[in-house]
Amino acid sequence: MNILFTAEYDDTLIEEVQKLGNVDIQGWAKGIGKLSEEELLSLVTDVEVIVTSYDDITEAVIDAAPSLRLIFCTRATPVNVDVDYAREKGIKVLFTPGRNSDSTAELTIGLMLSIARNIPFAYEELKKGNYTGSKDTDNQVKAGLKRDVVWGVGPQSPYVVFKGVELKGRTLGIIGYGSIGRRVAAIARGFGMRILVFDPYVSNIDVDTLTTEKVGIDRLLTESDFISVHLKVSKETENFFDKRAFEKMKKSAYFINCSRAAGSE
Repeated sequence: MNILFTAEYDDTLIEEVQKLGNVDIQGWAKGIGKLSEEELLSLVTDVEVIVTSYDDITEAVIDAAPSLRLIFCTRATPVNVDVDYAREKGIKVLFTPGRNSDSTAELTIGLMLSIARNIPFAYEELKKGNYTGSKDTDNQVKAGLKRDVVWGVGPQSPYVVFKGVELKGRTLGIIGYGSIGRRVAAIARGFGMRILVFDPYVSNIDVDTLTTEKVGIDRLLTESDFISVHLKVSKETENFFDKRAFEKMKKSAYFINCSRAAGSE
């Protein structure tokens, strides 16, 4: 069996794949990036299996591989594979739903913490040398009190400018309660957050608990302190967040979009 392997991998995985046949490691798997269609055309002539992460497996690539029987895309959704044409040719397409769900959920929570506590903004000011004080200035304190490094609590002090808000007790609105949305909710509960969910494809019985509730989109928009979006790209979700949606949000709300990017045609 001839296998073209252009996906990300670890040593254990590639050893198992090599037991199946002749493996040609190219492109991303060699650390040289995504292959062009022209490069793929020259590599697939005798290939029976393609294992890829990011290369575009187009109609032309499929036609150039008359022996091709299987395309394995190591992504959660095979957006880089012409699945319809592969189906027409009788070629099976495998992919890995949920592969990046944990990492995306962790990133979402990381972004929430960053904007809630102004971490990147405080770091940038620290890099610039602001709010660090002078080395020659003695930190004056009242007799009997320990030395403090808060630099005061005036309106322009770093304590006031960067302290932000806590996640505990805040309301998180999750739009799209699939593999990623559910993981975000699970982590957010650990912070003591209340969760509101909008997803017409899940039932109340799958969502409603003491801390989580399925609601309509308008209620989610008006009550949430944080809104996290995890929607698939489709005609139904195109322009889902418009001016009206943003106007319904609290002025103090934070908006995080971790959905897949999609360009306009």
